[in-house]
Amino acid sequence: MNGFLAAGAELCRSGKYEEASISILFLKHYREALDAGSLARLAKWFEGGIRNWAHVDVLCAEVLAPSLAAGLFEIGALAPWRESAWKYQRRASVVALIPPPKEPSAIPPLLSYVRRLMHDPEKPVQQAVGWFLREAWKVAPKPVEAFLIEHVATAPRQIFQTATEKMSAGEKARFKKPPKQVR
Repeated sequence: MNGFLAAGAELCRSGKYEEASISILFLKHYREALDAGSLARLAKWFEGGIRNWAHVDVLCAEVLAPSLAAGLFEIGALAPWRESAWKYQRRASVVALIPPPKEPSAIPPLLSYVRRLMHDPEKPVQQAVGWFLREAWKVAPKPVEAFLIEHVATAPRQIFQTATEKMSAGEKARFKKPPKQVR
């Protein structure tokens, strides 16, 4: 696994879309060997060249989310990714949670985890947070709605637009930013 992660970092560094894609597809076949220690080496792929949402979303859907669901590592192992200088690594820290667990009691801790990204300035991260919240809302609407209301006045609108896509017009209205006070 170590050699493969190093090779993947080199391939991603090339800047060629296909080489990063091949690296992710190879990693998919070795995901059972992924652990918390491997994530630090995988993070180097972002430094080197994972620079688009497509690579992130495939990496998460095919490698990180299944590994997380299988218990190969805990969510805390991805927590440092939320602070990354690379917006697509921050995006991956959230997309790895999709689909969320089907147990409603598992959602509140995940809301605490995404809280740090509620004010991220980058659109791809905001879309990822909104996507996660939309999927979590399907499992546990009440805590997600309370979380959205908590952030309605300060978080970027992109998060709410994405999070509320599947809601009725009446449900969406509850999450509109309040108008500014005129003096």
